Amino acid sequence: MSEAPDDGLAPGLTLGRYQLQRRLGEGAMGTVWQALQLGLNRPVALKLLKREHAGVAPIRARFLREGEAAARIRHPHVVTVHDVGEHDGVPFLAMEFLDGENLADKIDREGALPPGEAVAIMLPVLAAVSASHEEGVIHRDLKPENIFLARHRDGSLLPKVLDFGISRVVDDRSGRVQTLADTILGTPQFMSPEQARGERDIDDRSDQYALGAVLYEMATGAMPFGDHPLYVLLDRVTKGNFPPPRKRRPELPEALESVILRAMTLDRGARFRSLRSMGAALLPFADEATRGAWKATFDPRAPGPGDATLVDDDPAPRAWEPVTPQAPDDDGVITLKDGDREARRAPPLEAATLVMERERPRSKRVWAAAAAGVLVVAAVVAALTLAATR
Repeated sequence: MSEAPDDGLAPGLTLGRYQLQRRLGEGAMGTVWQALQLGLNRPVALKLLKREHAGVAPIRARFLREGEAAARIRHPHVVTVHDVGEHDGVPFLAMEFLDGENLADKIDREGALPPGEAVAIMLPVLAAVSASHEEGVIHRDLKPENIFLARHRDGSLLPKVLDFGISRVVDDRSGRVQTLADTILGTPQFMSPEQARGERDIDDRSDQYALGAVLYEMATGAMPFGDHPLYVLLDRVTKGNFPPPRKRRPELPEALESVILRAMTLDRGARFRSLRSMGAALLPFADEATRGAWKATFDPRAPGPGDATLVDDDPAPRAWEPVTPQAPDDDGVITLKDGDREARRAPPLEAATLVMERERPRSKRVWAAAAAGVLVVAAVVAALTLAATR
């Protein structure tokens, strides 16, 4: 039996208005506790930065950014941050207490999800992230681990988007984008090609790509780029080198594969023009009740104020469909068309050079090693950029 971390935290300890009850989890940067908000007798999740990081300005800023961004959005499918505080020099966030599991755990347990179920999870997530874009917040680290599947009182799923710690937040007063040092890039398996290349003008379409990759995993039960060393992953991401969804799961509807491939295309100008458009393209795969609940939200003819960077002008978005490739099926090349015309606005997705015969278990998928590698890559890029400017 492992011993509790020696961080001075224990059940019964009071941090301002909050009394710790039980430790829920621990990561590289912080710990999460179930706590009771005194006076209101309300259960909360208390997220505390680890003491060894509390004095590191960039890490502290990232931690507090999460609270700022989540409080700014105020959407039913974004985790609610009630309060920000500090105990003995260590900052903490008091968030709504959620009962359930994250999407990664669900995929680990069940594998590929039926299309209708995957879409029912994705639509509220799209709505939440679209709302964040309307508030000038770009998430930049969307992945199954950051989508929590809470439950309504009737037992139905209530997806919640978590962890805005590396988001970009537009300051309304200055118009400048606030972000942490560019050494914190996100999670390689789900980051967009432009993010993997270290481009500075990351916008809402990067989040769209990540959600396309999440939908890919829900639909196939496998991550698009598999589980490879960091440098191999980054190369594959920047080249769009992954097997199309139907290579992994042939029974998937072609039109659903088209939605995923369009969201994940290398040319961000060829992706859906907004998350509303992506949601509208997914509505046909939902059951009747889900379609009824989300039809008005994803009507591209009535965009909300500040709805993403680009909004579809068409009455309804036209899904791109894969056509029979001229090359042999084994090469995995996808040719996309728009209507009856082949689309040349973006290069076709490159063929996968290797399809993994098996993947390592998703649990504990060496995120720490990947994150450390990303820091190294970012440091090298920064050094090269500095040298080039001299």
